[in-house]
Amino acid sequence: MTGAPTFLCKLIRLPLIAAVMVGCVLALASSAQAQAQAQAQAQAQAQAPIRIGTFLSFTGPGAFLGAPALATLKLYVDLVNAQGGLLGRRLSLIQYDVGIAPAPRRQPSAA
Repeated sequence: MTGAPTFLCKLIRLPLIAAVMVGCVLALASSAQAQAQAQAQAQAQAQAPIRIGTFLSFTGPGAFLGAPALATLKLYVDLVNAQGGLLGRRLSLIQYDVGIAPAPRRQPSAA
């Protein structure tokens, strides 16, 4: 009768080992799926351009300063993009015209 307890132990151990193995496989599959999703998200983010904003005067009396500054910025952005971008991402220049206009002159009041 000494063989009966070892047979029962083996019989009980086998499903337990199988359950642990199934759990490990499911955990690895879940981990691989999460890692694949994280990589896909990182690649999508890497593809989005880095946006750089400018506030320059393109109209009004300050246009003589804003236009050359914008041309210089565009040249530099094109140069960086031609060399592969910044951190593997392209640069995008967003421009905003502040439109500085002089205030109208006040007429002296007639006394």
